[in-house]
Amino acid sequence: MTLRMNILWWLHPACVAGALLASVTCLTYLTPESSFRALWEVPKCFYMDDLLRCLLLTGALVFGSCVGSWLPPLAAKPVDWRDAVPWNLVRMLFQVGLVLCLAGYAIWFAIGVTRGVTPAALLAVLKAEGTGMYEIREYFGKAPGLTTMTQFGMGVVVLGIMLGAAQGWRHIRWKIALLLLLTTVRALFLSERLALLELLIPCGILYLNLRHIRLGERRDRMGPLLFLVPLAAPLFVYLFFMAFEYFRSWAAYYAAASNLSLAEFALLRLAGYYITAINNGALLVQDLESPLPLPYFSLEWLWKFPVLKDFLDYEKLSQVPIISMEVKLVATSANPEFNNPCGLILPQLDFGFPGALVFYLWLGLIMGGLYRLFRQGHVLGLAYYPIFFVGILELPRVLYWPSSRVFPTWILLLPIFVAGLRSLWPATVRPDLKFETRNPKPETTSRPAPG
Repeated sequence: MTLRMNILWWLHPACVAGALLASVTCLTYLTPESSFRALWEVPKCFYMDDLLRCLLLTGALVFGSCVGSWLPPLAAKPVDWRDAVPWNLVRMLFQVGLVLCLAGYAIWFAIGVTRGVTPAALLAVLKAEGTGMYEIREYFGKAPGLTTMTQFGMGVVVLGIMLGAAQGWRHIRWKIALLLLLTTVRALFLSERLALLELLIPCGILYLNLRHIRLGERRDRMGPLLFLVPLAAPLFVYLFFMAFEYFRSWAAYYAAASNLSLAEFALLRLAGYYITAINNGALLVQDLESPLPLPYFSLEWLWKFPVLKDFLDYEKLSQVPIISMEVKLVATSANPEFNNPCGLILPQLDFGFPGALVFYLWLGLIMGGLYRLFRQGHVLGLAYYPIFFVGILELPRVLYWPSSRVFPTWILLLPIFVAGLRSLWPATVRPDLKFETRNPKPETTSRPAPG
């Protein structure tokens, strides 16, 4: 399969990053100061120089993605993608990740029960009564290192979709459905919409890609619909956000106090999360000297890793009050509901602006290469590109890939990374490399004819 423009063109990282980041940053710049204060109660700090820096960073990411996707492959394309995947390893990691993820949810539920959660408290959330959405969180406090196991879910669904598409859905379907159900409950009662999107988006793009690889462009009857997915995607995100926002804040707080309808409120609030995040990033650039003595935002998982964080105190090592700056950000913005720091700008704080350009250039090269492998059906692309895709969508708000919530998925997929790298070497270099195939054929040996 060539990587020419096709019905899944919108999966290319350059298309996603370029359209999303350019539109959000330009919209932030064009939004007047009065709207910032009237709609979101924050001061505007994003001006022309900030816009130019964001567009240059976006350009570096887009350029790197294009170059990465155009580079020649390291290995020849297999006849059938299913014959080049280490299925024993995928199956084992899927089972291990699923068990850990379900154990995390069981622990989380047990914490709520021991703290006295009642059916009435849960019902109050479903009825959107009073402050039930916020009170329910007091029952389900997190246990670092234990409830974090629920974050294996994204890696589990990626591996599950691969298994189902290649070897049948009979034993996979109900496991993925159970995980989606538990995550939906979590998203509804604990107001963690991102946790559900982390499963739905990788599931969707991976399934469509594998279906397209199997059928081909000419036989895929969904072709015209898939080509137009970018037009429907914003509507889906808006409806998804509005449905959860109804239970989260609208019914309890804003329905009676606002003159807006639910649809208008959801639209302004959704736009506010992205616009204020870009604005907050500009505020951090103004208040923090860059580059920082030690990278913080691009190594967030390290500084927040359970147990290890007790020995690696960033503020003591760097002599920079980074945590205090996050508190100051909320205090300065005067609205703690909009405190995302803008992932696009954060590498500038870690490495300076020239370093951020290099950071996004290399990140683009990696994503472009993974996209190429993803479209070819290589195990590296299939396992990793859906996660990078989610990170692109989150980039206007947060720097997603090095965050602590993604770290469990990186750990789960690490053996896939090792096996995938080995498979990229030509067979003449690594003759010992073998993968399990769907229908292995017994080796036949020729015997000499009887004399």
